[in-house]
Amino acid sequence: MIKTLAILATAAALSACGGGGDDPAPSYLAGTYNASFVKTQDNCFIGGVYNGSQHIVKVEGASVVVQINTLTLRGGARDDGGLVATYENNSNGAKVTGTITYLMPAGVTAPGNGTFNAELLIQSVATANGFTCTLRYSGGVSKVS
Repeated sequence: MIKTLAILATAAALSACGGGGDDPAPSYLAGTYNASFVKTQDNCFIGGVYNGSQHIVKVEGASVVVQINTLTLRGGARDDGGLVATYENNSNGAKVTGTITYLMPAGVTAPGNGTFNAELLIQSVATANGFTCTLRYSGGVSKVS
């Protein structure tokens, strides 16, 4: 229970890190997406805090910023047309990391329709004992604006 609370408390105050290269990220990534996720892993019984959440994606030069609820993740565009963004934070004796990945669905060669396969992975490692809480969602996102 303490580990679960540490993850939830930390998630509210996460600071982002990461970033892309020198080339601007594609503008088609920017927008609001509706997520349709299935929780595939939750060994600390955190619950459904990210299923159905909207994703706000902003393009800032070479960087892509993804806002999901209170999480802010930073990264860049992938060569295959999607994106990957991460965050990392140390709080309450735990290291919390997260990654969101958007990938074009199989058979899609151009990202024009704004639909991506997606995965959100959040992990918290208690520094005192090394126990890792893992929360993983898989599914997709569809652009709504």
